[in-house]
Amino acid sequence: MSDSVTIDLQSALTKNYNIRFNGPYILETTLPKDVLEREARVQGMSLSEYVRSFELIWHYGSFPGMYVEFRRKDKVAA
Repeated sequence: MSDSVTIDLQSALTKNYNIRFNGPYILETTLPKDVLEREARVQGMSLSEYVRSFELIWHYGSFPGMYVEFRRKDKVAA
């Protein structure tokens, strides 16, 4: 598996969402439902099965922005 991801922003679907405060240390935003529906279809699952089986992993650091990955809960390191 490669440690790098290349994203073609010209062909990416783009939606803008507000950021909200939820307490002094937490910020939240909305995850588009159609993104999860698409990922569930790829896995051959219903949306509710997918939500129970997968977690969202945020990658950030030495590059601008953030990268989101969906990973099965049993494969997520504690």
